[in-house]
Amino acid sequence: MNLCVESKVLKSCVRFAEKNYFFIIAYVLFLVFRIVCDSYIRDFGLNSVYYYNTAIIAFFLAMHLIFRYILVDARSLIWITLSAASVFLFGVLGSGFNIESLLIQTLILVIVGKDVPFETIAKVSIVVISLCLAVIVISSQIGIITDYVDVHEDRPARHGLGFVFVVYPPQLFFIVTSLYLYVKKNKTGIIDWGVLFVGNLYFYLMTHTRVTFFLSVIVLLVSVGLKYFSMRIKGLRVVHVLIILTTPLLFVGSVLTTWLYDGSITWMSVINNKLENRLFLMQNGVYEHGISMLGKPLVMNGVYSGSEGKVYNWIDNVYIQFLISQGIILTVLLLI
Repeated sequence: MNLCVESKVLKSCVRFAEKNYFFIIAYVLFLVFRIVCDSYIRDFGLNSVYYYNTAIIAFFLAMHLIFRYILVDARSLIWITLSAASVFLFGVLGSGFNIESLLIQTLILVIVGKDVPFETIAKVSIVVISLCLAVIVISSQIGIITDYVDVHEDRPARHGLGFVFVVYPPQLFFIVTSLYLYVKKNKTGIIDWGVLFVGNLYFYLMTHTRVTFFLSVIVLLVSVGLKYFSMRIKGLRVVHVLIILTTPLLFVGSVLTTWLYDGSITWMSVINNKLENRLFLMQNGVYEHGISMLGKPLVMNGVYSGSEGKVYNWIDNVYIQFLISQGIILTVLLLI
């Protein structure tokens, strides 16, 4: 009887793993904890449970590997060994909130979840990010957690909406927008576009993060174009090539912009002023920290609680930021 019960339990676990539920649980825990750690909810002693959360995530990833691969296909021994080592690293090296820890854990999730459909990840991400964003923003507006407000005489107040950095809320909603449009594809309509635009507009008015808002508008316009002009666009091979090359092209453009920027040239200075000194900060960051093969620690002061009185030197461009902190080798590998 015990053998029968054990057999049923094993079969249930295998079916659970085949539907990727173990991995999804691990991914949800990872995503929720990362978002919450960037908000003022972390002031409620969240640091003390970090290691427990990491251990639980590693456990579910291990369960995914065991019941998805080991008991089903013993021939994938090499893959299992590499993945198991990755899970071990997840638990051992995931020891902080820094970018290195985040990068390691993200890569491990990608490796272990290689057979999980991206659409599944997208749907889960939409729900989890939306719920976390709603809870944190509402909590900040009713006084449960801090709503940090950055005030300057020359621009409107910028609300953090419960997050440590004011740019995080609009960035998270931009991710939701992009994933939602990807999942819905040509099934999107006026109501979808309207709700997403209003949401992005709200976060723009509260945080005044212009670049993210402009990107969201562009994504929405592209969605409209793909729905009503998809037949024409599909016939343009160059469009498909450009979509594939978007990330490498943006990286090259960022590097060239940083290298060629000259504040003494009038039109460049005007653009830099319109972008609130971002071109200068990119170039200054490269000059100050340098670029190496393996990267180096990057210390930046942004707009957040506790940054008052510090010299603002935040590099908004993620390509330049990653290039400095992680180095040439890892940047090239990720671009490939």
